[in-house]
Amino acid sequence: MLACNLVAFQGKAFAQHSGTGFSQGEIMLYPNPVQERINIRLNLDEEGLATMSLFDILGNDMKISKTIEVNEAMEIMTVPIATLRPGMYLVKVQFQGRYSKDIKIGYYRINVNG
Repeated sequence: MLACNLVAFQGKAFAQHSGTGFSQGEIMLYPNPVQERINIRLNLDEEGLATMSLFDILGNDMKISKTIEVNEAMEIMTVPIATLRPGMYLVKVQFQGRYSKDIKIGYYRINVNG
């Protein structure tokens, strides 16, 4: 499993561990580079909804998304991406807690191999 990176998205920089982002160990994306599917491991201390969206490097929505219900235990979200061309993409992961209503957002770079 690989840790996530600082990425630029639509002219802005987003870090994995910034203010409203995810803390160390709360999220991992693997494998990277990706071939057929991306796995997103969520290890959160709260129940809520996690949504993943995929964008090309120019910020265009690739219309690949998935939402799952997250328990307080570790959850793995698996998303097929075999239809994508090789290249660099950005994964947006958003989590909204059920009780605190805190929203965490992180952007992560992945490479897709053909």
